Amino acid sequence: MLKTIILCAVFASSLTGSLPEENGFTILTSDSYNSFIEKNPRSLVFFYDDACRHCNIMELALSKIVHEFATSHPELKLAKIKKEDNLAFVTKEKQVNTFPHLRLYSSPAFYSVYFDAIDQKHITDFLTHHLNHTPSIHLIDEEGNFEKFKAEEAAIYLSSKVIDEAQRELAENLQRTYPELPVYIGTVDSKVDAELFPNAKSSYRCMFHRNFDDGSKSLTGNSLIPVERILNMINNYKHPKVANLNSKNYEKLFKHKLSAVILFDSDYDTPSMRAFTSALQSMNTQGLLLRSTLTEPNSDKLAEMLDISPKDFPTLRVIRFGVARNHKYKMEGEITEESIKEFMTNFVQKKVEEYYRSEEIPAEKDQIVHKVVSLNFDEFTSHKDKDVVLLIDSDFSSNDSGLTSVFEAVAEKLSGKKDIVFGRLNVDKNDVPHVNVHTLPMVYIYKRGTLVGPRTKYNGEKTPEGLVKFIADNLKRKFDVSFKSVTDEL
Repeated sequence: MLKTIILCAVFASSLTGSLPEENGFTILTSDSYNSFIEKNPRSLVFFYDDACRHCNIMELALSKIVHEFATSHPELKLAKIKKEDNLAFVTKEKQVNTFPHLRLYSSPAFYSVYFDAIDQKHITDFLTHHLNHTPSIHLIDEEGNFEKFKAEEAAIYLSSKVIDEAQRELAENLQRTYPELPVYIGTVDSKVDAELFPNAKSSYRCMFHRNFDDGSKSLTGNSLIPVERILNMINNYKHPKVANLNSKNYEKLFKHKLSAVILFDSDYDTPSMRAFTSALQSMNTQGLLLRSTLTEPNSDKLAEMLDISPKDFPTLRVIRFGVARNHKYKMEGEITEESIKEFMTNFVQKKVEEYYRSEEIPAEKDQIVHKVVSLNFDEFTSHKDKDVVLLIDSDFSSNDSGLTSVFEAVAEKLSGKKDIVFGRLNVDKNDVPHVNVHTLPMVYIYKRGTLVGPRTKYNGEKTPEGLVKFIADNLKRKFDVSFKSVTDEL
């Protein structure tokens, strides 16, 4: 009898189309997912993984949050889908590979993605921002709107042959998905289109305009552009991706000279790492956003360049590559979401000073070639009673061609001159503002009695005789020295 009742209940459930529930969540599968979204266009879907440490915390937070929104937004439905039971559907069709993962649907084709901090406050803020937003669409041809569009920090523009209900619905759904993103619409035969899409012959056009990077991103098509392509375009440029340092990112950083914001900590799962991800994904931040524990490939080289060791953890650094040298910036103080946002805002407004690496000032005396570091650079190169000959090089200088050994040979010959001093600066461990690290090695002369210059750079033959002549000509002196050739020594 009991078995008959259970079978009847299952049969009735299949007829009514109801789905199983658990703790306020409708349980979805690959078979029921799309039909559930069709019936409930305002849904919050929670993707979870049994191996995810934070999924249980987020599930508990979501249960409380949706209960709070039940009165103001009764249409909001809460559902969840398990990765292990729907692997191909979750990872391939829905392309979810990081857990926990939330999708807030505004229609079957449009959803906002949340993958920031897992605490209740952040999720509540996200839902409040999206659920209480009323879409506002702008006609780009209206007076002043085109100039306004071009001045927007980031905006979306859609155009087609006619502005009909379908066009407006598409624009409104985009606005619901990205409340912070102004949406403009227009027609393909307007003057605006001719300027934004010169020589375009397509009947549908979409442009994502962002003022702070390398220009506009655009899509065109002879038929309606698929929503997925528009959303992917916006996601690629609207939401910065925080990635772990690896060989590919390291190569991209130095090969393409991309600016980078990097947080270093002992573990990827720390409060500072979560604050970093949440802060920079909510900002329009340029460049590579990287995280490192200094255990990744090539991370030791990056650490040396930035003068970082585990005792500095957690620490946030910014690298900006320049023509002559690389510029480095460091965030001071406690690392929180708010402090990171404040630091990045100040950085963009050029209110953050660079920092310079330096070795300790050496205690050596009476050396033939003195060790020069950033901390004593100005003092060393501005002697009152001595002319300074300085070699600036690197352990990895590719253009050496013997200049380092030539310099040492000349220094040994002229070291008896009390009014000349020789020094060497290694830029692998020391930063000096006016040194061009891309033309190493180099030799400079700093004449006595001046403050850090005027300096004269050696461009002659990389021979002892050539360097001695360069020193003698610039100091207007004569040196009676000779160097044995290889033949003489034999």
